[in-house]
Amino acid sequence: MKTETPDRLYVRKVDLRDLDNLKKERNSSLYGRDNKEIFIMAMTLGYYNESKTPLERKEGYFREEYLNDDDRSLIKAIAVYDEGNLDVLLDKKKGIFYCRRVCSRRNEIP
Repeated sequence: MKTETPDRLYVRKVDLRDLDNLKKERNSSLYGRDNKEIFIMAMTLGYYNESKTPLERKEGYFREEYLNDDDRSLIKAIAVYDEGNLDVLLDKKKGIFYCRRVCSRRNEIP
């Protein structure tokens, strides 16, 4: 049976309103940013803070096809570090899943 790779990257449903508000507030560092940039920032902060939270109720945040090579490299690097070996690179779905867990934790975004 073929396992489909998800076409979207997700965030927790409860965080959508806060993320949307941060994008609209002029004094927010996320003002005017797109969803991909916000996801990458949250993922990086989650990694830095060593926080992982399962996505119990999730909502599609942006399409995977919007990731560029640098974004994909960052996702892979974080997944390899967390897993402690390169096997995670063989399973694209696992790497994306890891980064969704890291991103899903509410991190302090200025």
